[in-house]
Amino acid sequence: MTAEFAAQFGKLIGPEHVIEEAAEREYYSTDISGRGDAIAALVLRPGSAAEVAVCVRAAADSGLAILVRGGGMSYSKGYVPAQEHSVIIDMRRLDRIIEINPEKGFVTAEAGCNWARLYDALAEKNLRTPFFGPLSGIQATLGGSASQDAAFFGSASHGSMRESVLGIEIVSADGNLFWPDNPASFVGDAGAFGIKTSVTLKLIRRPRACAFASFAFDDFPALLRAQGAMANAPGLAECFGFDPESHRNLIKSGFNLFEGVAALGIGRALKSAVHITRMKDLRFSLHVVTEGETDTETGQALERIAANAFDAGGTALPDIIPRVTRARPFRPIKALLGPDGENWLPVHAITPHAATERLVRCTEEFFAGKKALIKRHNIRVSFLTVLIGGQILYEPQFFWFDRLSVFHLRNVSDKQRGRYGGAAANPEARQAVAELRAELITLFAELSAAHMQSGKLYPYLQGLSAAEQADIRALKQRLDPRGLMNPGALGL
Repeated sequence: MTAEFAAQFGKLIGPEHVIEEAAEREYYSTDISGRGDAIAALVLRPGSAAEVAVCVRAAADSGLAILVRGGGMSYSKGYVPAQEHSVIIDMRRLDRIIEINPEKGFVTAEAGCNWARLYDALAEKNLRTPFFGPLSGIQATLGGSASQDAAFFGSASHGSMRESVLGIEIVSADGNLFWPDNPASFVGDAGAFGIKTSVTLKLIRRPRACAFASFAFDDFPALLRAQGAMANAPGLAECFGFDPESHRNLIKSGFNLFEGVAALGIGRALKSAVHITRMKDLRFSLHVVTEGETDTETGQALERIAANAFDAGGTALPDIIPRVTRARPFRPIKALLGPDGENWLPVHAITPHAATERLVRCTEEFFAGKKALIKRHNIRVSFLTVLIGGQILYEPQFFWFDRLSVFHLRNVSDKQRGRYGGAAANPEARQAVAELRAELITLFAELSAAHMQSGKLYPYLQGLSAAEQADIRALKQRLDPRGLMNPGALGL
């Protein structure tokens, strides 16, 4: 049967763009979190919106479930099949930038274009999108990010990707193209409503100046008070925080925050406040980037933000972390493994900053009750916070020793593969992490947290009102009455 389907799709897009080898299908059916319940029957690589449409129409006529894959950086089983009778549509051949229009303030690119490529193309014209990509932007695509929603670069001022989207071209389950009047409603749908073939984003002039600062805090509540006070501050582009375990990861990776402090050029107003001089003594840290048209403008914004940090008990640090992060936003991805080759798997919650301290406190109580399990399986947990407009993303990250999955072996660096590719399997620790993540997600739901990367992991519908759930189900029924588009995504 698979051979018949392969021949059918080969006539539509060329046999060289139809993948039927078992090992390749297994890889494409796996994300950072591992395998799902099934491996897709075929992987299709169309080269245009028209080819996506004919593939969808043919798949639907055959009753095949249809999943869409971008750069593959999902950790919530966003594109992982729930049934074998399915096809995955790999969008990476649709990577063209269609139009850059500075006069009307928009850029349109195909869904398989990655953020790094778009960023470089716009930089040549001194332009940028307001939100300009996740940390994985060297691989993450515009379509994938729109399907999952995404945040990081530019998010402190401009929110997640949802706030930067002006338009989306979508292929529905019947193989027809349409352009929704309210494209934001289709951001974060995990491909459950259709396949995005192009995305139109707002354009802004590329800021001419940036300023950087980092701050140390003795405890997490102080960091969160500072981060919350910075919400919606004029000129603030990025604001992210680390815990002690994150610092230990940096140390193990060979990073030293305090090397060459005198050459870093931190502002005189902040330099006198530096008291910590060793990475191992650093507990919690917060890192910020401001941007604007002049050095004076960004410096003034930084002074106001520094006042928030100092009022919360912060102490200035060398600003190397935000400075290095911005110097080359889209680096080759090395963080799929921990510093000693451990598997890495995150989970997150998003709340208004006023609710984040309670979220963190409840999470700490949860982990305190799991100490024996965590110690038994040698699991480490670190925490990241990211300011997204008026909300804070809180991300526990698990590390444990285990074999490298087929996803890891394809996506880690050559050095990591050579060093850790033969690691022994540790299914007991893997299962323990899965259980911890599942229990955390239940806790986050009880605390009314929101999520990006909904995929098949987070209880998306549970967080909506009855009226909102009815609207979502009605939209799904109208666009995909047979339930073929990514079955199980969003709980649909």
